Amino acid sequence: MDNNNDFIKDWLEGNIPPAELKSRKEKGDKFVEAYDELITRSSGLKVPESISKEEAWQKLSGKLTQASQQEANVVKFRLWVPIGIAASVALMVIAFFVASKVTITTPLAETKVYILPDGSEVTLNADSKITYSRFGWSRERTVTLEGEAFFRVIRGSTFTVASEQGTVTVLGTSFNVHVRQSNFEVSCFTGKVKVACGNTNVTLTKGLFTKLDNNKLIAAETFNIQKTTWREGDFYFEGKPLRTVIDELERQFNIEIILSGDSTRLYTGYFSNKNLDEALEMVFKPMSLRYTRETDNKIFVQ
Repeated sequence: MDNNNDFIKDWLEGNIPPAELKSRKEKGDKFVEAYDELITRSSGLKVPESISKEEAWQKLSGKLTQASQQEANVVKFRLWVPIGIAASVALMVIAFFVASKVTITTPLAETKVYILPDGSEVTLNADSKITYSRFGWSRERTVTLEGEAFFRVIRGSTFTVASEQGTVTVLGTSFNVHVRQSNFEVSCFTGKVKVACGNTNVTLTKGLFTKLDNNKLIAAETFNIQKTTWREGDFYFEGKPLRTVIDELERQFNIEIILSGDSTRLYTGYFSNKNLDEALEMVFKPMSLRYTRETDNKIFVQ
């Protein structure tokens, strides 16, 4: 403020070149604009005979300081009110979007059925997650999936299941999506679905599936609908790496399996998540592997 007062004093005393004032005003100097009228009005002031010029300046300086604060507040208010309103609106919009986000998760050893806002049904396998936004749902039905889920979609606007590996787009149908690590597999049960990943697209109808292989979707192939019953707790595998089967056992029973051996061996078979010992027998006995239970949730296999 002292520097501003010095500038005003020099201005009043004619020590500021007119060209400098004009230049600063043309450049939109808010300080000069704010004081221009005040200085103009002050130009008619005279120093009373009873006090010195310096004393008169001190009084005027005090008045100018007070006026400058008021004027500056007006300027700041005019400048910042629109910005403040915009910021408030932006914060409200952000808060609304955050509040409209819905996340549904399933822990290990548990499945869950969830009804979306339009009545579409999602069954989540263990250790899975979906996220969607209630805002604008009727116009754009998009669900983000991590894990595995079975969808029964009610007809309406386009319904999209998005994941890191690819997207599935439908209007009204039922289908299964499996997204775990680098694995991505989609099976169509009714209706028609479009699966996209990178530059590849595959359209599926009832009884067809596709999966990601070397970062590309394979052509549609048939699958046995009767053997996709994980929603009932039954898990079928055909030529799957043992590691994949063990991962599912761990998810379904909330256990840790430590394998001493080749986890890339292919397994074809079945297990149910109703009984752990029976499931372990069904998986490891056909592969000539022995298992021991160190604790209720830690199992060694060799």
